[in-house]
Amino acid sequence: TQQGMVGDSTLFDRVWLSSPLLRPRHGQHWLKIAGARLVARWFPEAILDTGVRPAKCRHVDAAKAKAAGDYDLCHHFISVSMGAELLAAGDRLADAAPPLGDPVRVLITQGLEDGICPPAFSHAFFEKIPARDKLYVPLPGLRHETLREPGNELLIEAVEAWLGA
Repeated sequence: TQQGMVGDSTLFDRVWLSSPLLRPRHGQHWLKIAGARLVARWFPEAILDTGVRPAKCRHVDAAKAKAAGDYDLCHHFISVSMGAELLAAGDRLADAAPPLGDPVRVLITQGLEDGICPPAFSHAFFEKIPARDKLYVPLPGLRHETLREPGNELLIEAVEAWLGA
C-alpha cells in the first residue's frame, strides 16, 4: 500500500501484501477512534489498547503465548499517535489501488480466518488493482499473521512460486 500511496510504479517491480490492514477502524469502537485522534494531539506517546490479542492473529494457546513472552509481540498496544496515523492512512487507502498498475506484479495473500483484516476488504482492494499480473491467494485455516501460523505451507508455496515467476 505504501507504493500505491507514492503513486510511482517505477519504484518497485513487485508488491506483496499479506492480510493488509486496509480498514483500521474495523472492530474498533467509535469513541476509541475519536479519542485516539483527539488525545494524539496532546499526548502522542500515550498507549492505546487495540483489543487485538495473539488468538486473533494466529492459532495459538493464549496462556502459553503469554507465558512465553509471545504475548508482548502482538498488535494490542500502540501509541495513540500511531493509531491516529493508521486511521488517517486508512482513509486514503481507497486511492492506493489504481497506482498499482503495469509493470508492477502484485500478490495479496489473505488468511480466510482473519478477523482483524477480513478477506472481503483485501479482495475488494484486489479487484481495484489495474495491474494485469496480479494474484490473490486465499489461505484457508489461517488468521492474520499467516507467516507465524502452523500449517502455512500453501502460503510458502504461493510466495515461492510468485517470486520465482
